[in-house]
Amino acid sequence: MVHHSKQGCKRFPAHDYSNASPQVVERWQSFIQTPTNFQSSANRTTKRREAVALDCEMVGVVGGSSEVALLSAVDYLSGEVLVNSLVSPTKPVTGWRTQWSGITMEAMATAISRGETLNGWQGAREELLRHIDAATILVGHALHNDLNVLRIIHTQVVDSAVLAQNAIGIARWQWGLKQLCNELLHIDIQPNSRLGHDCLEDALAAREVVMWCTSNPQDLERWAMASRETMMGGTEAGKGSQKGGGEQAKARKARKRKNVEEAKGAIGEGKEAGEINTRMEDPKSGESIPDLSLPTRTAAAS
Repeated sequence: MVHHSKQGCKRFPAHDYSNASPQVVERWQSFIQTPTNFQSSANRTTKRREAVALDCEMVGVVGGSSEVALLSAVDYLSGEVLVNSLVSPTKPVTGWRTQWSGITMEAMATAISRGETLNGWQGAREELLRHIDAATILVGHALHNDLNVLRIIHTQVVDSAVLAQNAIGIARWQWGLKQLCNELLHIDIQPNSRLGHDCLEDALAAREVVMWCTSNPQDLERWAMASRETMMGGTEAGKGSQKGGGEQAKARKARKRKNVEEAKGAIGEGKEAGEINTRMEDPKSGESIPDLSLPTRTAAAS
């Protein structure tokens, strides 16, 4: 039996990045934890937000990495837009990824010439930190990607992708924001794939999905059960087609469609396709809900 001591055999004043490239080391060392002392600056003109929904669009840069090129952030409780700005990359761009980012070289050049961009990922991070601190809950979809390009380590996160994944209980599947909006909210986002994503729309959509998931746990479970059945039915359908079980697969799909429609119907009347709420209100009084009770998870960009 091998016994391991709790302490290493040697101590060094700094971490030893022994097999990492200088570019990787530089990137790792640029990450910061979200500050805890929001009120420390006497010149601060913004107020701390209890929860913020955010989304970033990225471009590819020299060295094979990605940089944030567009940042959108909204107050989770009120829907107020806090940030919606292009971000000038710090390195030469090798791929604009317009079909996803919605950003073109011409649009970026125009914004830079007009002084309408944030200055690199550092400027984007500083702008976000004007509204949040370590206690602020960050809301989004696949937030590890956004935290990664902003180089922020944050421990209060509610991720719509994780909520869906946990509800269904199958770790290998990842649900896209567009799919969740369609199946849970019955709304359509990102309608034109050639023009890319609308960053602000995605931030608001992630906010809407999280609101629905946390406010409708029974409907979420109904949707999750239908999704599990469909996924398992797809596996069984492949076997059934070889053993004459095609009819059973069709029956499973029919039950899936019925369950999904029931889940969508439970959202309530008056919600039209394409509508994204910008306020969280009490359904009885109509007043804005001041308190946020969301599940949290520890997350750090890697």
